[in-house]
Amino acid sequence: MKHYLIFIILLINIPLFPKGGSIVGNIFDREGNPLSGTNITISGTTLGAESNEKGFYYIEPVKKGLYEVKAQFIGYKSENRIVVVEENKRVRVNFFLDSDEMILPETIIIGKKDTLYPWFNKFAFKKESLNKKKARPIFLFKRKKPITEEAEKNIGFFENIYYNIWKIFN
Repeated sequence: MKHYLIFIILLINIPLFPKGGSIVGNIFDREGNPLSGTNITISGTTLGAESNEKGFYYIEPVKKGLYEVKAQFIGYKSENRIVVVEENKRVRVNFFLDSDEMILPETIIIGKKDTLYPWFNKFAFKKESLNKKKARPIFLFKRKKPITEEAEKNIGFFENIYYNIWKIFN
């Protein structure tokens, strides 16, 4: 009796929940190379997929109807196709995307040396003292005079702080 009941429930559920159709295909660039990671979406739905390393994608289940399928990949122009999906049928849609080159404005990066406190990174250690537990720094302040008087006033203050921090951790 249990087996008949399970069989009847399964037969009733099959027509109530049709599988729908599917959309499959491949994504290539114009040279025929597969584009992995391409986003394929069906407009007006929440359905979509991402192509694998061979450019293949698979979207299922898709209800019967007319849909716009869109393929998007960074650096390539998006492409749209209109497809008709039928119940329990597989529709193949292949995309060949064109490169989307953009000419960007020139960017110039200029680096400047710190002129306010040029002495900050100028100290070293004697090679022999590095093996000892309490190595003392040798300050290398053979520099030109700072650009501003304010920098000249602050040199001793920051040197002292930097040395005291070094003493705490060593």
